Amino acid sequence: RIAGIEDPIAGYGRLLAEVGRLKESLAMRQRLRALDPFVPVYNWVTAWVLWLNGETDAALALSMSVPPAHRGYTAPRLLAALGRYQEAADLIVSASGMFLPGVADNAASLLRSAPARVASPEALPRLGWFNFVYLHVGAPDRTLEFYEDGVEAGYSVSASNMLLWLPYYASLRKTQRYKDFMRKRGVVAYWRERRWPEQCRPLNADDFGCD
Repeated sequence: RIAGIEDPIAGYGRLLAEVGRLKESLAMRQRLRALDPFVPVYNWVTAWVLWLNGETDAALALSMSVPPAHRGYTAPRLLAALGRYQEAADLIVSASGMFLPGVADNAASLLRSAPARVASPEALPRLGWFNFVYLHVGAPDRTLEFYEDGVEAGYSVSASNMLLWLPYYASLRKTQRYKDFMRKRGVVAYWRERRWPEQCRPLNADDFGCD
């Protein structure tokens, strides 16, 4: 391990993915992997970046290669997206000790019922990190809560933000709620100062749109 090199590369590669510069992020993460292929958190974030770039098989293989304690943190999203709900739920339960009591169990229970739609999305418990489960049970409007809570708490930089670029968030990216969230995070200001990602563009001085 080369001290002082991996962390800046990891952070910058993650930032690129969060702001939608997905191909550049992948190049940076691949550079990181070449320098240090054994750090679990580096690998599962890189797995997400692979997924964002359409390399789903490689993403799943990498996310499942990390130690068991980390798999439940990252791989369930990939498995659920592939329709492998029971496997995803099992991994969520395996990670229950990392979250507030009941959160993982609630998420796993809901996911085991997928793809059936719940009757009352507004009555579902808050799932925090496992917010992706809402997508698979017919409650997509609940998925943004976790990210909004992060901004309100002053924690607007997180690897999970990059997942909002996944294809199944496309309809969410067209909502006013998403636009407000991205403004509060400071991403829109970043885009205007640096450059826009290929998925988004300014519509006028005050508005923007994303695919």
